[in-house]
Amino acid sequence: FVLPEIPSARGREIILDTIFSKVKKNGYFVLIDYGTPKGFRFINDFRNMIIEMPREEVNIVAPCPHHHKCPLASQSNSW
Repeated sequence: FVLPEIPSARGREIILDTIFSKVKKNGYFVLIDYGTPKGFRFINDFRNMIIEMPREEVNIVAPCPHHHKCPLASQSNSW
């Protein structure tokens, strides 16, 4: 499935959280969506969920490897 097919933000969060909970220790979770402003928002929402987790549980690898909010997300003229 793709995230835009899920009608609500809460529904997307539940699905992503459920899938993410299946990742084994030292495993990987890869989330890919369309290269569109809407796809960016969905990926960024998941990134924000990840940021709230302890660093011992998860590390962000790409597109930005830092464990902070995306600086582009706060700019109204960017995706």
